[in-house]
Amino acid sequence: DRARRLAAAAFVGADTTGDLRSVPELLSAARTADPRTAGSLEVAVAAAHHLLNGEGDVETAHRMLVQAVEYALDQGSAAAAVEDALHSLMLVCHFGGRDELWRPFEWALEALGPDAPPVRAAPAALEMLDELIVSAHTGVDPTHVVRVGMAAFYADRLSSCRQALRRVVRDGREGGAAASAVNALMLLCHEAFDGGRWQEAGRTAEEGRAWGEDLGYRLLTLCGVYCSALLAAARGDEGTAEALADELTAWSAPRALGLLEDFAHRVRGLAALGRGDFEDAYRELSAVSQAGGFAPYAPVGLVVAMDLVEAAVRTGHRAEAAAHVAAMERSTIFTGRPKLALVRAGSAALVASGEEASRCFERALAVPGAEQHPFERARVQLAYGEHLRRSRATNASRVQLSAALETFQELGARPWATRASNEVRATGLTHRGAAGDRGIGA
Repeated sequence: DRARRLAAAAFVGADTTGDLRSVPELLSAARTADPRTAGSLEVAVAAAHHLLNGEGDVETAHRMLVQAVEYALDQGSAAAAVEDALHSLMLVCHFGGRDELWRPFEWALEALGPDAPPVRAAPAALEMLDELIVSAHTGVDPTHVVRVGMAAFYADRLSSCRQALRRVVRDGREGGAAASAVNALMLLCHEAFDGGRWQEAGRTAEEGRAWGEDLGYRLLTLCGVYCSALLAAARGDEGTAEALADELTAWSAPRALGLLEDFAHRVRGLAALGRGDFEDAYRELSAVSQAGGFAPYAPVGLVVAMDLVEAAVRTGHRAEAAAHVAAMERSTIFTGRPKLALVRAGSAALVASGEEASRCFERALAVPGAEQHPFERARVQLAYGEHLRRSRATNASRVQLSAALETFQELGARPWATRASNEVRATGLTHRGAAGDRGIGA
């Protein structure tokens, strides 16, 4: 009992204070007090929490959690007790990014049967998630809010969690659960980036990174580094983007953290697209997801789908681009999510030609909720305007190109603003103001 209390204190204490430095001593005390608890769920969750966030030791954390979950299921432990360990195991697998890590997790879900928490994107699970998002706004448990936010992030529903996550951050600033607050900041910076509030995204990423590093949450803060790197790449600050991508790979490579490697490839691919180096972009983005399919457990492959298609089209890999669009059209995960639906429709337009391309571009811009993702939408408008100009539909092309240019200037996406400005001039229209001379929008 004493060992269990110590282990629980280690985990709960870290979540409350956010200070991982107390965890090793408490875990050592727990194991010394009763070696038989080394495989308990409490000890495993506490130790994995430290190993993953503080050291990035995916292998040890994974082994410890799998052993504890297997033992708990064998002993007939309650599903609620196992679920907390499964959340930790899911994070370990997620950062590891390798298929073999997920097999014990899926086995545990099967073993739990109907008591297992939903982890897939089936329509019924998405309906349940929508209900959980509503509950997050009234709930008081910060861990619950963050978990719902993480699920919402990958289901393209994170904006609905914004106020609940901000409440978790305020609570953390006032002495509440600091670990949950740092997690919330990491989610909020990416929500702001996707929503086109780039100044807010930068501030939030920096706050979360500084707070997390002070508390020893090194792996978690790299999600903030990723957001800052995306901002730099989109703004054309290539030196900063490359330095931050290097930071991601330097930390991930010796630890075999596949997710961080994908983060870095996306950053470098986006920077290459911005400077017009499409060969380099195709190389980087193909490392995330090979054209024609989507690797399991590799969520970054979904969000770079249109980037990969654009790079493929512009480097003469049209067959690969068409195969990737076909893979998107076969996958149900691109349905019912505004950003992914926009990415799929925009990608289809890039590989089409003539009137069919125009129809595809119109469908992309008509995707419900597409306006919530202004950077991606403006890139579709830019491509549409380019297509219309090549088709000699000059007046129509000016409408799309001018709209894209305005958005890029408001965002501060300088490389894309330059491209759009050049295209506007190519139509014979002189646009008032140089590309990128406006401030970066909040």
